[in-house]
Amino acid sequence: IDNYIMRQKSKLDLCDATIRNFRIIDSIPELDAKRKDMLYSMFIDMYLDKEADSIKARRFYDTVKPILSDFPEADKKLKAKVELITNQTKNGDPFPFYPTLYRPDGSSLSLQDALSDRYTYIDIWATTCGPCRKELPILHELCATYPQDPYSKIKFISISTDNKLITWQKFLAGKESAYEQYFMNPKDGARLLSQMRILGIPRFILVGPNKRIVNINAPKPS
Repeated sequence: IDNYIMRQKSKLDLCDATIRNFRIIDSIPELDAKRKDMLYSMFIDMYLDKEADSIKARRFYDTVKPILSDFPEADKKLKAKVELITNQTKNGDPFPFYPTLYRPDGSSLSLQDALSDRYTYIDIWATTCGPCRKELPILHELCATYPQDPYSKIKFISISTDNKLITWQKFLAGKESAYEQYFMNPKDGARLLSQMRILGIPRFILVGPNKRIVNINAPKPS
């Protein structure tokens, strides 16, 4: 909270504010190496788990790396997170890979085949996620406002990241849905979310007719 308030007062963005905090920590003689290491690690997580701009992340790394010369574990963590951001899927990219998707009846297809030559709005969710479930009826209403035929400009699909296929199937049983419902196995789900750096659900993704990502963090239906 103090970090947020100070950033608001100074009008610094999160990158510059975190660089400033590293310099402050480095300058406090009362902090021993163990406490400094803990604080550096904490601020690395607080900042880089939110940063999507690889240029800012790299600038942050280049600036604070000299400060971390005596803290190899924090430096290792920082480098790994920056590499993840640098290599993450971004707007304009295709999906990093196309997992197998399963329909409620158990039949399967590739995510690539589930996408169309129209825009595709994808809901990444799980039945165990409360915020995800709250979006479902709103997504249903949104989808119903568009004609779902081959001439429509957009289609809607939902991909569950539940741990078990049967859990998802039971949740859907008897429920009306205006959009296509799919499930991907947990191993593929973890890989896709990691490579796309999706840290929480629900996540909505807009894909273009060329099957490249238009908005990797599209607005929610609500």
